[in-house]
Amino acid sequence: PEELDQAISRLDLIENLKKKYGSNVEEILAYRDRISEELNQIENFDEVKASLEKETSACYDSLKKQADLLTAARQRRAAQLEKSIEKELHDLNFGAKLAIDFQKPDVIGPDGNDLVEILITTNKGEPLKPLVKIASGGEISRIMLAIKNITGTYDNIPTMIFDEIDAGISGITASIVGRKLREISNHQIICITHLPQIAANGDANYRIHKESDENSTYTHVDRLPEEEVVDEIARLLGGENITETTRASARELIASALEKGAAK
Repeated sequence: PEELDQAISRLDLIENLKKKYGSNVEEILAYRDRISEELNQIENFDEVKASLEKETSACYDSLKKQADLLTAARQRRAAQLEKSIEKELHDLNFGAKLAIDFQKPDVIGPDGNDLVEILITTNKGEPLKPLVKIASGGEISRIMLAIKNITGTYDNIPTMIFDEIDAGISGITASIVGRKLREISNHQIICITHLPQIAANGDANYRIHKESDENSTYTHVDRLPEEEVVDEIARLLGGENITETTRASARELIASALEKGAAK
């Protein structure tokens, strides 16, 4: 019958369409809609292009506006931060001049439209240069201590390690560094030091020493009980010969650190 022949023809057509455009009718219809849209864009290329350019321009203008607001906010805070960090550095007996420099990248990125870098000079009369290029390990540690003493309340860094923070300092400056380390101890602070003024501020003290045999060298890290903390700080104060005088000085340093920490 004619109707059967038509039904078979339609089935054959559908099978051929499936082979070319999809595994089922829904996929074939989706393909039809997609190429119809592509054809519309081709036939109306100028109008589509103009519409997309207008939309892109509006989006970029909005992005640029928000990036400029972010830059302005950063620059306001940067001016305040420069003064605060310099004050902390001067407290640490570090006569540095510091600036936060802003440059524009080639494109606006996820973090805005700013390339920010800390510039510093550690000697009077010298020009400002990037921090990462001129500061020594000890200087960077003290600069980071100054920054963290200001920003430590707001960041989420659980542990900070300060190595060589005592390089080139002693006396009153060492006491100030120790006190400032204690001030940021809402974080876990790990500090490697040879100065008694800094060690006296520790909540827990560890001695690191090496032993060697014929084959290898071994590094030991031992937590010191209270009396050994006193002896170790006394040794840092007076050398290998520990006396009651140096022990008394060690206890005084520890007591002073605890008193200032409680006052803080």
